Amino acid sequence: MQEETRKNFTHRIRDNRCERPPYSTGGAGFLAEKTHEATGPHLPAQLPVPPEPRTAAATTPSTPQGKPRMAWPDLAKGLSIIGVVLLHICLAVPDGMYTTAAHINELIAPLRMPLFFLVSGFFSVKVFRFNFAELFVHRLWFLLVPYVLWTPLELFAKRIEFFVFWDEPLPDQDFYVEALWTSENMYWFLHSLFFFTIALWSTKFLHPWLRWSIPLAIILGAPIAPETPMTEKVVTYLPCFLLGAYARPLIERYAENALKPIELAVACGTLLLSREISRFSVSEVWELSLLTLTHLLYLPAAIASAVLLSKISLLSEGLQWIGRHTLVIYLSHPIVLTLLFGYFFRYREEGIELYSDTLLGSSGVWILLCIGFTIAGAAAMELLSHVPLIGRSIAPHGLVPRRVGVEKQAPVSANS
Repeated sequence: MQEETRKNFTHRIRDNRCERPPYSTGGAGFLAEKTHEATGPHLPAQLPVPPEPRTAAATTPSTPQGKPRMAWPDLAKGLSIIGVVLLHICLAVPDGMYTTAAHINELIAPLRMPLFFLVSGFFSVKVFRFNFAELFVHRLWFLLVPYVLWTPLELFAKRIEFFVFWDEPLPDQDFYVEALWTSENMYWFLHSLFFFTIALWSTKFLHPWLRWSIPLAIILGAPIAPETPMTEKVVTYLPCFLLGAYARPLIERYAENALKPIELAVACGTLLLSREISRFSVSEVWELSLLTLTHLLYLPAAIASAVLLSKISLLSEGLQWIGRHTLVIYLSHPIVLTLLFGYFFRYREEGIELYSDTLLGSSGVWILLCIGFTIAGAAAMELLSHVPLIGRSIAPHGLVPRRVGVEKQAPVSANS
């Protein structure tokens, strides 16, 4: 019976490697399943940007304009990647989604990806200064290279696991091409950011006030949009990305005053409104639109929370550091989970379960061990990023020298 239970659990992981648990936000569970589908097999987590020489200036706490570096965006990305990695660990470990770690992680589940895409859009307004050629060489190239190079490697590693432990045949090259094109893979967020950036750039030709109609049109047009994984990602996260760019001045002012009474009241009010709206009963075609609206209403509280955490010195510095290194963390963690946990421990004869009589049979213990695996994997990936050739697959060289007047950007900085 124990063996059959383990087989069934692993079979679910095999068929849908990163199915999402429903949000623990009152009545939002059913609607949250749409977000889990919209994000395909995996979440996400970092916007890679053009490289800059690794000098002390690259990590200075001030921006190129001499203004103090905003802490909350880096911190927000740090929280996002921690939540994403922990989610993937809990999904990989048998019974991991029933552990305390998974329940704690659910507290930030509705904020993880919407806040990430808001911050990504917030730092993408400079694309309005580019023509399309400049957009490609100064922005899109740095999304395309790690996506195209690392996605097949991660997929191949996982398929080897299925081949060895489930006797599944290895896929042909069409499988990898289709996975790259449809974004049905671990690094789907790079695919989304590639097209989201093009979408944002294309709105430069619209009147500024007309641009605000685009997020609204996306939400209202969701019921008639074709049902594809990419369409669902667009409906769920593109409005957050666009509003991050369009509303940047408003977001900056709100963040500067986020802990003042009026701004805190706005955060609490929109949070409560979001929770109430999530309980509305709507027809199936409007569920994704409703979920996107609840995500947008969560964002003031998410920003205020990030600003509050930024006031806690040691915690803030640690989360900001993680937020500035999310790309290496995200690229490495699924591969190391497969190579170490999947190949050597996931299918151990003694089994792994929530309530085990042995220490190494406990799901909670393996979650802690997998956290250690991912930390080691991120450190190894950071070292590889300094190795010639391999490092260029993580932070590729620019196609052309950066022209005068275009700001340099650190390869793993949120300020992109």
